[in-house]
Amino acid sequence: MNFLAPLFLLGGLAIAAPFIFHLIRRTSKEKIPFSSMMFLEPSPPRVTKRSRLEHLSLLLLRCLVLLLLALGFARPFLPDASLQNVNEGDGIRTLILIDTSASMRRSGVWKEAVIRAKKVLRKAGAGDAIAVHAFDNDVRPVISFSQWTTAPVEQRIGLAEAEIGKLEPGWAATRLGKALGKAASMLEEEQDDRKKKKAGRLVLITDLQKGSYLEELQSFEWPETLQLQVEAIEGERFANAGIQFLHSTTAEAAQATKQTHQKTRIYNSADSTQEQFKIAWGFHSDKDVGTTTDVYVPPGQSRVVNLEKPKVAEESTRLMLLGDREPFDNSAWLIPPAPAVVRILYVGPESADDTRQPLYFLQRAFPPTLQSTVQVIQQQSDQNLFLTPNPYPVLIATQPIAAGDAKQFRAAVEGGATALLAPMSAPALQSYLQMFQLSAENVSETSGTSYSLLGEIDFQHPLFAPFADPRFSDFTKIHFWKHRQFSADALPEAKVIARFDNDDPALVQFAVGKGVVLLLAAAWHPGDSQLALSSKFVPLLHSLLELSGAMVRQPLQYLVGDEVLIPFTNKTSSVTVRLPDGKNVDLPANANAFKATTQPGIYTLSSGTNTIRFAVNLDPFESRTEAMPREQLERYGVVIRNVAFETVQKAEERRLKNSEIEGQQKLWRWLIVAALVVLSLEILMAGRLARPSTATEQPV
Repeated sequence: MNFLAPLFLLGGLAIAAPFIFHLIRRTSKEKIPFSSMMFLEPSPPRVTKRSRLEHLSLLLLRCLVLLLLALGFARPFLPDASLQNVNEGDGIRTLILIDTSASMRRSGVWKEAVIRAKKVLRKAGAGDAIAVHAFDNDVRPVISFSQWTTAPVEQRIGLAEAEIGKLEPGWAATRLGKALGKAASMLEEEQDDRKKKKAGRLVLITDLQKGSYLEELQSFEWPETLQLQVEAIEGERFANAGIQFLHSTTAEAAQATKQTHQKTRIYNSADSTQEQFKIAWGFHSDKDVGTTTDVYVPPGQSRVVNLEKPKVAEESTRLMLLGDREPFDNSAWLIPPAPAVVRILYVGPESADDTRQPLYFLQRAFPPTLQSTVQVIQQQSDQNLFLTPNPYPVLIATQPIAAGDAKQFRAAVEGGATALLAPMSAPALQSYLQMFQLSAENVSETSGTSYSLLGEIDFQHPLFAPFADPRFSDFTKIHFWKHRQFSADALPEAKVIARFDNDDPALVQFAVGKGVVLLLAAAWHPGDSQLALSSKFVPLLHSLLELSGAMVRQPLQYLVGDEVLIPFTNKTSSVTVRLPDGKNVDLPANANAFKATTQPGIYTLSSGTNTIRFAVNLDPFESRTEAMPREQLERYGVVIRNVAFETVQKAEERRLKNSEIEGQQKLWRWLIVAALVVLSLEILMAGRLARPSTATEQPV
């Protein structure tokens, strides 16, 4: 039984009044005159016994009247059984999104998130279906709808709570827009499969921090019937500050490498009450730090500090922010940039100081820079030209290659190396063609006193692409005194990149295994041409290095969740990745990328003698832990569910429905009638008890 006005039930406390009145002893009103006592002063009778209840039946009737009146004014009614548990077991499919990004590591946030998730689970009825997904950089299922529905009803909540208990926040960024879009699409697909027009329910459990990424919602059309219930976690309200290394431009990186300084940004949240911080290079532990530097950062602002790099970079690649109460984003890892070393093998017997030979010009075309160091290594034929694995991405030959070395030379090209062949004689060209098992017939040397020019050039090719601009495309000033003649048709799938003005092929490219061969009909030294003396020579050689991939610099700084390409082109064994926590992960030899950058720190890639170290850091937006206004989600079309308003609205609807049911039943009338009947009985009984008893007179 329910009551429309339950406060009137407090009137039932009036039953205490009959008990009090029945316990009061009153002096008898009957007086008998007695002659011998008439001159004495009257005195009240002494009560020698304790007060006790009398006339219990009358007392019960009076109490019953008061109770019936209180119940009648409270307007009782019998609730409709069909209206009970309206929100439980109505078949709604609810998807719970739990944020497991790095910002959820703040004090008290994750614990409260688990409590909120379990609270939503425990409201589910037998007919409901619930799925749980976690998200940070991407969305991953924890409990699917099918797992929920196939589990026994009494075990569903326990199963989901156990899986949620296994979750913990990671180190990735908060891709909130991506997660909301995927979750909304999954709910729409579920409803389409079930042929229901009514949308499901989406519950988001997150700290709703300002650094969340929402860009994915720009191209997503939010379903009109889907409402998002946001369970925002506030945690313990500790202010937060974060640290971040700044990526420099190419020129700045070169200067930073030379000056041994690193630019660092410190960000302080807008709700912070702290302004003074310290930064220091960390060593083996959090307590083992170097010299500290004071930094003043007002709340809601950031400061850039040009910090001096440590002397021993191998042991101190970690920069620490001291004085912040939230430690999850107080460390940044750095791998100092170093010049890339490119090794070029030159096969030829000439002296490096001979100004008439190609090697002299080749070595001077690659001066050392802060970004790269090119090493031209000369070896003569009939020597052990290559090691295993091949350490030379670029091979250059101008002299004939002996049969004993031809096999190794070809194996290196098939393994992925780029070969530039510039024969200085017809026998050298014949040895090259035979090395690659091509026809060496019709090979000859040009004769005469005239010179040749480049008449046709493919400027779409990567080698000549830097000269595509009309200001740089003039090659008519380069004279070729002599060149080797051969038929390009004899080379399978060969591409002619340049021709002389007499239509002879000047530069031909063809593939051998994984590598590329560039066959130049003439060398660049003054005995063959003016190429080495022209302004086009050095850019052409650098284009050759870029074409071979030797100049591609491996990035050293990544964010958590980034994919790291494996730069080893000649892997003879599996790739081992050493994680920041000291564990090793083995990848197959054919692996092209490493994707498990799930924690910040220093990683080491190794395969055979090849080793590369790189740093993985936290996304800097995770440090912006201020609360995001919910209106920002609504700007992207997200329909936010107002739980407080719905609660008030449902309470009002329930009150109106109860009032309608009570008006139909009108049980209060019967209670008033019963009260009147009981009151009548009380009056009759009280009247009888109030009559004086007939006393029998005794003679004096």
